Amino acid sequence: MISVSINDFLYIISFLVSPVVALAIFIARKDANIRWFLMVLLTAELVDEAMHDTALSWGEMYYIFGMASNALIITLILFRKYTASYFAHGFMSSENNFFKRAYKGYKFKLQEGGIIGLCVISFFICLGSVIEGILYKSWVIDSLPYRDFVYSPVQTILHLLTAVAAITLALNSQQKKGKLT
Repeated sequence: MISVSINDFLYIISFLVSPVVALAIFIARKDANIRWFLMVLLTAELVDEAMHDTALSWGEMYYIFGMASNALIITLILFRKYTASYFAHGFMSSENNFFKRAYKGYKFKLQEGGIIGLCVISFFICLGSVIEGILYKSWVIDSLPYRDFVYSPVQTILHLLTAVAAITLALNSQQKKGKLT
């Protein structure tokens, strides 16, 4: 029998978003707007996951990395229309129709707002952890209860909700196009 601790489970869940977003890209493959959004989200998540173990070794800076990662995801999502325009007209070949379709078909979806909201919450969860660390190092508090009991479970819930929002976005895009019954 395999024994999995709660910390191992939380660690595994933190890497769930990328495979779910990859599946969502496959589901929404015919909708350039949704696919571009999911590709941007997947890129940011992969960078975050690739740096995770390295960032863990940074100690206190891990939580600042979490804040920066969330700020990056929010920025990439908010400016994805303009990056699609850049790729369509300048950087990439003018023959690439995907970025033109993503730019022209841009529509801000409810799930995108939800994912941005989840990133904002995650940003402030990381900020709370940074503040707690500063208070601990300044001898204002004697322990780190927020980090020990709140941080990991809340981040896990946020990761799960992000995965659910991504897959819901993909399924809704196909349902509205009549591709999914």
